[in-house]
Amino acid sequence: MRKARYSRTTVYKYLIHSRQVGLNGYRAELERTVIVGKPTSMEEKAFAAAIEAQARAMEFIKPGCTLLGSRFSCEGSV
Repeated sequence: MRKARYSRTTVYKYLIHSRQVGLNGYRAELERTVIVGKPTSMEEKAFAAAIEAQARAMEFIKPGCTLLGSRFSCEGSV
């Protein structure tokens, strides 16, 4: 077994935790990314953009909507 290498001078800025599961043909994925320390202004802007995109998607997606290829349709939605 190889021994893990560790350096006291190595600084890791991001911690990424990911889990994926599958059952009866369905798949789900959960991922969390944590910034260690103070984020840069670019990281703060990227986070704000991701939150805004998520909010817009949640407003748009309704029961009955489907995705076929790259075409999103909400015909017949409730």
